[in-house]
Amino acid sequence: MLAHVLLISGTLMENIGTIKTHVEALRSQFGENCIRIDYRKLPDYPIPYFDCLIFHYSVVLCSPNYFSDEQRKRISDFRGPKIAFIQDEYRFIDETVKAIKDFGINHVFTLVAQDTVCQVYYHSFLQEVTFETTFTGYVPSGWIYREAIPYKDREIDVSYRGRKLVSWLGRHTLQKWQIAEKFKNDVSKYNVNLKLDISTREEDRVYGDEWEKMLFSSKAVLGVESGASVCDFDGSIEKNVNDYLLLKPEATFEELSDRFFKDIDGKVTQKVISPRCFEAAAARTLMIMYRGYYNGVLPPNRHYVLLNEDHSNFEDVISILNDEQKATRIIEAAYNEIALNPKYQQEYFAKRTAQVVRELLRKKKYISIYSFIPIKIFKEYLLLVASKNYGLLVQEL
Repeated sequence: MLAHVLLISGTLMENIGTIKTHVEALRSQFGENCIRIDYRKLPDYPIPYFDCLIFHYSVVLCSPNYFSDEQRKRISDFRGPKIAFIQDEYRFIDETVKAIKDFGINHVFTLVAQDTVCQVYYHSFLQEVTFETTFTGYVPSGWIYREAIPYKDREIDVSYRGRKLVSWLGRHTLQKWQIAEKFKNDVSKYNVNLKLDISTREEDRVYGDEWEKMLFSSKAVLGVESGASVCDFDGSIEKNVNDYLLLKPEATFEELSDRFFKDIDGKVTQKVISPRCFEAAAARTLMIMYRGYYNGVLPPNRHYVLLNEDHSNFEDVISILNDEQKATRIIEAAYNEIALNPKYQQEYFAKRTAQVVRELLRKKKYISIYSFIPIKIFKEYLLLVASKNYGLLVQEL
């Protein structure tokens, strides 16, 4: 007998490839026993019929735009296991913690490293909640054995998409656009003949098939660690920065830092490996990146070409880019040791999630009476109840 799992997500976000594949991996793991609904359909949805609730990171637990107080109460009353995937944990921390408590979440898949969890989720009432570190994304299963264009035949030499994030996230986020601007300036400065597709403009961002096409067409891609170097526990930093920018929109990062977050910038950091790294490894695209921990997954000059933050070794990086043999050696190491490694593939985290569900069901000694109903009849019954009692259209059953 398999548990009936209700996966709650934000379907409007699924144009972003990493979200779409993350949801698909979960649904594939649980098979027919997983029913996914958009959070907007959750009010009055018959959640007691399920054995376990999973909240995807595409919904924001602490936001009333996603879950009202009434919905929190209904979720809190649910007796089965509740699991949450959370990302962007550098903001709304106190409110997120309150939501975890109000919802009665049992297990959180967090991006925060285990040696930092106690600094972010230090609240005493969370002692019964398990925080397990996961990745922002995994190797897309459909990319692993896809035929790749040979290195020498790729039409783009170096590609990148980044964005200028809000200042209050800290100094680390500057890297996300600085690497692009510095690299383009270096190409011009050294008069290097390269075809670039690099931009930090919001209107140039690409998703889904367009991102995949660009990555598979590039010899190399730039990169930095994801995350932030400021943790805004109560939201005051974000508010103060935004209020100040309304009065003085031309304020520089240094000015904002000195006024609002200089003393805490870098004290509790959340730097993590980006899904792009796993995608680049699968696409057999050379990674050119700043030094970082990258969750201990990517050692420099084995899985990626190390570019110093001051770009002092720019010419050395270009020499590797132009040397097919050297570039291929790094590309193959990343592909064989990362893309082909089962623990970095989507199925791994999905299987781990299913294992957590089983463990929680045993621990809580809980199973819904509806679990004994054959899945086909269960779905028909659920559809009948939802449409008759709640006037809902239950999709994807």
